[in-house]
Amino acid sequence: MKKIMTLSVMDRVLLLNILPTKGSILKLRLSREFSETLSFTEEEHSRLKFTESGGSIAWSDEAADLVKDIEIGKVMMELIKEELTKLDESESLGLEHVDLYGKFFD
Repeated sequence: MKKIMTLSVMDRVLLLNILPTKGSILKLRLSREFSETLSFTEEEHSRLKFTESGGSIAWSDEAADLVKDIEIGKVMMELIKEELTKLDESESLGLEHVDLYGKFFD
């Protein structure tokens, strides 16, 4: 069963950063496909005016309310939950993850 989730710019950036980059071929293919879904279009890049400094990504406050409806399948949902659980168990979650975590577990 697929679920439609409304994700903010922050949600999308965080998800792109927690998707696995190593693992089984199934997980890697799903991660790559989902990364493309989460990625930002040229129009979004223009509106958000992304900047990178010291390993951090920032974007224009004027477009910070930009959201996108993303369809997430059951397997990808479980994979995301697994990655968030790993971060939680290793006490690696940051304040920036609280809202995202709530969307998947609350």
